[in-house]
Amino acid sequence: MTETKDQLIARLTRLSIAMVVTIFVLAGGFAVYYYQSETALAECRAQLPETTEEYQLFCGNALGSYEGEKLFKIHCASCHKVDKKLVGPRLRGVFDRIPSSSYFDVYLRHQQLLLDAEDEYAKQLRNEYSKVEYVHSFNLSLEELKELRDYLAPGF
Repeated sequence: MTETKDQLIARLTRLSIAMVVTIFVLAGGFAVYYYQSETALAECRAQLPETTEEYQLFCGNALGSYEGEKLFKIHCASCHKVDKKLVGPRLRGVFDRIPSSSYFDVYLRHQQLLLDAEDEYAKQLRNEYSKVEYVHSFNLSLEELKELRDYLAPGF
């Protein structure tokens, strides 16, 4: 069975229209997807903190130490969150609240010594979070403490 020239043209026309419609449908779907993605991305960017420390704590381990992240999850995450008090204080801005990074190290390893020495900041934290009788006494090496600091606030 052979097609006439008019039948062939009609068939090719229908096929062309179907292809054009398919392209428009796909392009429209992509445009909607792209718009939704860009809108979601813009909303996310609008919520991002401005400082490096805040960005690190808000976004996870984008800049900090992978080992520090593991140490945080093992030793800290059950009591501390980034932006809200849990059992312990929020950790966003922790290095702005403590006297020095070495204080952070001593506090995590020997909190009881600070309490026994009547350290004002240690006493303040004890009074504020007195519902829990917990004393930090982690057996962390200096390298592990550095990794933890780098995770919480890179470059501190």
